[in-house]
Amino acid sequence: MHIRPVRLDRLAQELQYIQHIYNAAWANNWNHTPMNDDEIAHLARSLRPFIDPDLVLLAEDGDRPVACRSRCPICIRRSSR
Repeated sequence: MHIRPVRLDRLAQELQYIQHIYNAAWANNWNHTPMNDDEIAHLARSLRPFIDPDLVLLAEDGDRPVACRSRCPICIRRSSR
C-alpha cells in the first residue's frame, strides 16, 4: 500500500480514480446515484484552483488506486467554532 498526494498535472485522471472509488464505496447505499463523467469534468474545472495536493491523498495497492481522502481546512475552521 502506498499513499501519495494527488497530482495536479494529471488531475483529470486522478479525478477518474476518485470517481471510481466513490462510486464503488457508495454503490450499495440506498438512493445512491453514481457520479458520472460530466460531473467529474465539472469538478475538475471548478475545484482545480482550490486543490492543495497535500490535502487530497490517494492510496494505491500496487498501481491500482483503492482509497482517497481529502480535507478542506476552511470548512474545518468554520465548523470548529
